[in-house]
Amino acid sequence: LSDIQRAGIAAVALGSDVLTLAATGSGKSLVFLLAAIARWAEAVELDEALPPVALLVVPYIGLAESQLASTERLLHCLYEAGRLPRRRVHSSSGGPCRAR
Repeated sequence: LSDIQRAGIAAVALGSDVLTLAATGSGKSLVFLLAAIARWAEAVELDEALPPVALLVVPYIGLAESQLASTERLLHCLYEAGRLPRRRVHSSSGGPCRAR
């Protein structure tokens, strides 16, 4: 994890709101994605009628495609590692999970 990711994840884990400003490619999106996925997984485990939905707005299609691929890969790896609920999870990515 980068310094930005460690600081952001720690703040989110404490329940703080986070605003992250950093260079492209520094890992800001992972902080957002992990927080959103954790909240969704908690809601599913608690069997909430309507689990939360996250919306990520990006300025151009190339970045949107990159974010989608990263999100699908993260969901797939978390699911395979047993870190997500075993129901209501869909990921269209495949292949083995490995640390990057």
